[in-house]
Formats: sequence, C-alpha cells, structure tokens
Amino acid sequence: MPLGSRKIVGEPGRHLLASRSSDSGLGPEVPASCKVERAGDFTIKGGPMTVSSIFVGIDISKAQLDIAQRPSASRPVLPHTDTGIATLVEQLRRLRPVAIGLEAPGGVEVLLVTALATAGLSVRVVNPRQMRAFAKATGQLAKTDPIDAQGLAHFAEAVRPTPRPLPDAATQALSARLTRRRQLLER
Repeated sequence: MPLGSRKIVGEPGRHLLASRSSDSGLGPEVPASCKVERAGDFTIKGGPMTVSSIFVGIDISKAQLDIAQRPSASRPVLPHTDTGIATLVEQLRRLRPVAIGLEAPGGVEVLLVTALATAGLSVRVVNPRQMRAFAKATGQLAKTDPIDAQGLAHFAEAVRPTPRPLPDAATQALSARLTRRRQLLER
C-alpha cells in the first residue's frame, strides 16, 4: 500500500496502524528490531540491582512514615521515631532511589530530611500546594497518607524537581528562633 493511502485494511473502522498484535499485546505491530526492552528493572530480594529507576515518596505524620515506591507496589509504614528513621535510611541506602519526594508539613520533616541528606540520598522537599495541584492534575482527588505517599513518588518521577542544599546548622537555628519569635508576637 503506498504511503498516504486512505485504504482501510481489516475490519471496518480499523486501520492498519490500529491493528493489534495478538501475541505481544503491545499495540500496533512493531518489527522485532525496533522493540525496546524496559530499562531499569531491579530486584530487591535475592540479587544485585541493575540501573536504578526507583522513585520513593514519603508522607510524614506525627506518628508514622508512609512510604511508596515507583514502579514497585511496595508501601511499607514505619513509626516516626529515631529507630524508624534509621531503618528507613538503611533500606533506602540499599535501594538507591533516583529521587525521594516528601512534603514539608511544618517542621516535622526536618529530622528525616537531615538523616536522608546526610546519608547521601537525593531528597526533594515538595511544597504542599504544588503537590496538591499535581494530584488534581493527575486526577487523584482522594487524600489519605498512603495515597499521598504514592503521589509524592509519582511527582518525584514525573517532575524531577531540583534538590536544594540543606541550610547549615546556624541558619536552621536562626530560622527556628525567628519562627518562634513570630509565634510569640502573634500571641
């Protein structure tokens, strides 16, 4: 058939390009030389990991840390304690994710962010307003901790925000004092 031909091939309403391959399920028929294997597969248990394409989202609350991984369906929950943070950091060191996304819920995240950054992990603190807009844009209207963690992992994968360096100890102390001063003046 010449290029640009409008002749319908096969069933009425289905063009040649719309025909599906029954054995591959990949959509239009693609020559074997053009097929691309999925890159970045990994194994957590029982073997070495290949090139990492793992993105992690962490939803932080006062009591627990909800964790989600992409593309995996793993969704562990850890207590928001020193032990839970140490466990999470150790697990993420072994996993070596491309990016870790978490929201800034008003200071509760500081200890976790510091631990992750100190361990050399690529952590991104996401503005809650930006995350909510991303969730709405992707059609995710429900809001629970596991869903938020999955959304943060998706955000880290899709947007790949640039990591910001952590402020030094003196800057953090000054910021905390200024925040406390502002709170006292408001009272």
